[in-house]
Amino acid sequence: MREGALRGLRREATGGAGHGRPARRSSRRLDDPPPPAIVSGLVSRPLLADTLAGPRKRAASRQQPDTGTLRLNHAPPVSSPDAEAAPPDDTVLWIHPVLCELGLPIRTPRGHWHRDAGSASLRMEAPSPDQPLPSGRMLRLNLIHICDAARRANGVSLDLGADASALAERMGAAGKTAELIDQMHRMMASKITVSWGGGPDVPVFDARSRPRGDLPEWRPKIRLSAKFLAALASHAVGLDSRIVRTLGDSPMALDAYAWIRQSLGGAAPDSMPTAGWDELLARFGSPSQNAASFRALFEPALRMVFDADPSIEIAVDDEGVSIRHARGEAEPAPEERPAAGSPEAPPSEPPAPPAPSAAAAPPPAPRAIPPAVAQPAAAPPAAAPAAAAPPAADRITEDSICLPRDATGLSQCLWLRRGHGAEQVLVGVTPGTRLDPERLTILAVEPMILQVSGGLHQGDFDRVSAWIMANRDLIDDFWDDRISTFQEVRLRLRKAPAPGWR
Repeated sequence: MREGALRGLRREATGGAGHGRPARRSSRRLDDPPPPAIVSGLVSRPLLADTLAGPRKRAASRQQPDTGTLRLNHAPPVSSPDAEAAPPDDTVLWIHPVLCELGLPIRTPRGHWHRDAGSASLRMEAPSPDQPLPSGRMLRLNLIHICDAARRANGVSLDLGADASALAERMGAAGKTAELIDQMHRMMASKITVSWGGGPDVPVFDARSRPRGDLPEWRPKIRLSAKFLAALASHAVGLDSRIVRTLGDSPMALDAYAWIRQSLGGAAPDSMPTAGWDELLARFGSPSQNAASFRALFEPALRMVFDADPSIEIAVDDEGVSIRHARGEAEPAPEERPAAGSPEAPPSEPPAPPAPSAAAAPPPAPRAIPPAVAQPAAAPPAAAPAAAAPPAADRITEDSICLPRDATGLSQCLWLRRGHGAEQVLVGVTPGTRLDPERLTILAVEPMILQVSGGLHQGDFDRVSAWIMANRDLIDDFWDDRISTFQEVRLRLRKAPAPGWR
């Protein structure tokens, strides 16, 4: 690859107008060496370049205090779904932090089940060795809503209501009343305990809540243990009920979301907690899994969380998972329009771009292609026989343009750029319309389609490759500066069939 082939693709510094955060500027350029082993493409919102710039930075971040480890020997602030943009209280669901630190069983165990990781532990014991224990998504939803009701009522006695179907609807599980009742029966028949910080096991439910004899169809009242309630009252983690409802069909996605919210709840705004795959396997995997098989299941769960929660950023590599609070993107400035009745100035030619300079500020962010709306043809002036020039707004003045998903039919956004005489034709791929160097995959088109940097899953790579082959003439002409308007790009675009990310 020739040096400077990607010089036109730069990261635009953005302000945090949308989230009240200060603007940050990165000096990293896309023709710099890519960060190591960023393979899964889980961050479409910007992740600070200096935190993933290389092994030294990564090692330094691992030496910071483990903000994802639960410590109850002091009183950290109660965690909310986002420290700077918390949703209204009626959309928050409160949960015990141990239930965020450790994943509950996904498949149904029998007799006894336990999980220990770090300083936390979680145990369930059925009355008999062959009796099934609670598991799956409904166990998680039950405990989330029980913890939330207990914290709001600040009492150990909880009234779940006389109608189980109404509770299922409130939990986002309408039509799953039978499953809710079955899981509630298993949960109340079992002894469930949690511990943290090396302390003793604390029962979740009061022993008097456990049934004696045949269970009724539905028990409207339950009791929590006083010690469990005390920890819940002072160390609850807030989840967004809308996101819980979105993720409700995936137990692992619920686990991943709760872990992320708990880890970020006590973290500094600019910190980035990181957990390795072995640690995550111990917290959320099963004994039959190794790190590789667990990762194959946990990454799609992270994708679901990332798509549902715009307040977080996630980066995945071979070392593990890094998370942080999202940075806001700058809102475009409103377009100035002439006052009513005042003459409209004719469009002026855009100034010529300045000569490139190492000390110059980055150019404006590349524009995405506007929607394919028919452009009214301007009548040529009577004195001019040639056709009118294209509107200034339709002329391409940047070195790079973004082709959004709806224009290509792909799950990612593609970037075309000018070659400026370079022979190697390159195409960029990002998860969203923001050009983030940490999330950019660069593909070389000749002699065959190859990944130069970044990383796409094989299925995504195959679909993007098929699109590139179908649009090769368009890519080459844009690279060689033979296309000057968005309208021409729209007319020549060919969609490739591509299912969503899986």
